Amino acid sequence: MLLIFKLSLKSIKNKPKVCLTPSEINTTKHAPNNVMIAGHVHIGDWAILGGLSAVHQWTRIGSHSFLGGFSALTKDLIPYGLAVGNRASLEGLNLTGLRRRNFNNEDIKKVKKAYSILFDSEESEFKKRIEILKSEKINSSVVDELINFITQKRNRSYCLPEGS
Repeated sequence: MLLIFKLSLKSIKNKPKVCLTPSEINTTKHAPNNVMIAGHVHIGDWAILGGLSAVHQWTRIGSHSFLGGFSALTKDLIPYGLAVGNRASLEGLNLTGLRRRNFNNEDIKKVKKAYSILFDSEESEFKKRIEILKSEKINSSVVDELINFITQKRNRSYCLPEGS
């Protein structure tokens, strides 16, 4: 794990003070030049950040996810998710990345099923969709990672598909 510190200048009682704000970045990820990462951001393994993308403070980016170039991410991006756009929205799963990382077809089918339960469901309440996903008991480490990510108590919402 690599900790990157962002320098900021704060004024406390009219006396300038230098503050360091950490961001946690796991060791295996791809980020080209000019990616802007605010403080306290957690980036999972094998996450890919496109050029000139920006990540808001306190945001989590899940493992094996993809953030497109010129995107602004202000919400948590689920593991294996693919998000693009200004105020990025979830466009689906990073299937190309999963295949390149040699995930087997069974795991890809299982994560597709989990995604459809979470985001293509007729159920209006997201918490109920999470419970439905848990009750399916899909036996897969990739689905377990997705469930663990979305069930962690956080104040930030998730990057969702447009129209959700």
